[in-house]
Amino acid sequence: MKSQKPKTLQTSILRSQITHMSLYKQIVIEDPSQFDSIVSQYENNDQYKAVLVYVTGSLDSTSGKSWCPDCVVSEPIIKYMFEQIEEDLENDGVGVPETPQIAFIKCPVVREPYKKPDFVYRTHSKLQIRSIPTLILWSADTNYRMRIIEGQFRDSSAVLNFGKKIFTMLTN
Repeated sequence: MKSQKPKTLQTSILRSQITHMSLYKQIVIEDPSQFDSIVSQYENNDQYKAVLVYVTGSLDSTSGKSWCPDCVVSEPIIKYMFEQIEEDLENDGVGVPETPQIAFIKCPVVREPYKKPDFVYRTHSKLQIRSIPTLILWSADTNYRMRIIEGQFRDSSAVLNFGKKIFTMLTN
């Protein structure tokens, strides 16, 4: 009998990323001036039933983590939300789609420009970011349907309700 290799954390993380990538496509906007043009590519695309905009602190080159402590906390919570959506799709008999149906648009912000009151994401007519992290269920017709900000990521019911809204969009 062959001995099985124990699952390593790296293997689990890789498998999770591959699974999620079939549920969503991640797009990273490094230059805030490109926000409108990139978002418009996905908000009016019938392939994507949901567009999520995630504004978060950029990664610190020394630590490899975001300069924003709440953003560090939000990352695994968002991952968990995607896992719950996948599980709900499987349990509902729908299954995880073979092509992405969620556009996950990540907007990392550098600390100093973000702190200025005239930062583009703060003054943007649809975004109006006041704090990070912010996760927005985006909509072309209503600007956004739902938003989770900063400390709300610590409330599991708020995140699960957010995930349920996305699940509903995927199954309708």
